[in-house]
Amino acid sequence: MKNPLLFIVLFNSLNSYSQHSLQRITSTTGAGCYRVEYANGYLYSGAGNTLIVYDVNTPVPYTKTFEYRFASNIADVEVHNNKLYVCANHEGLSVWDLTTPSHPVLLGQYVPDSLNQAAYNMAFYGDSIFVTYKEMMSLFYFNPANNILSLVQTFARQTGNSYARGVAVKNNLLAFTTAYGTNAQTGIHIWDIPSKIG
Repeated sequence: MKNPLLFIVLFNSLNSYSQHSLQRITSTTGAGCYRVEYANGYLYSGAGNTLIVYDVNTPVPYTKTFEYRFASNIADVEVHNNKLYVCANHEGLSVWDLTTPSHPVLLGQYVPDSLNQAAYNMAFYGDSIFVTYKEMMSLFYFNPANNILSLVQTFARQTGNSYARGVAVKNNLLAFTTAYGTNAQTGIHIWDIPSKIG
């Protein structure tokens, strides 16, 4: 390099910047991390088929406090009313207690009864949980009094090779996306919840 002083200044500036930038916490060989949720000073991540909890109150690298392996890839994790909800494809929807946020406790799980059902994404409407369920939409309810997670109903069954993949709720409107497959009916579907669900 023609100017060693410029090299020293550039190196120091890049080095000092990297100490304050975002950093990768960890990695899991062969597994993608599709969703991460921050709550109560902890990160809840779905890394492949593994639910991992990190304490982000500590300096980087963050401390891993909990790990649980599913048999299916985790597609979505959400914290709602101090409960952790996990969509793990063919292992379905599970609910975890976060009284001790560093160590979730499994309260209930609903495992699909068919390979044509798989939990991909969820959204909340009061006490109800809407889940994209591969070939259809589904509505779940978790009863905290007895820790029972129930499938209330399925609807919007897809035809051909379309899969329901993403979902969101705003006010009384439910929106979900369909995608994938040959001749799939891809797009966004909007439903009025009170008139369509019940």
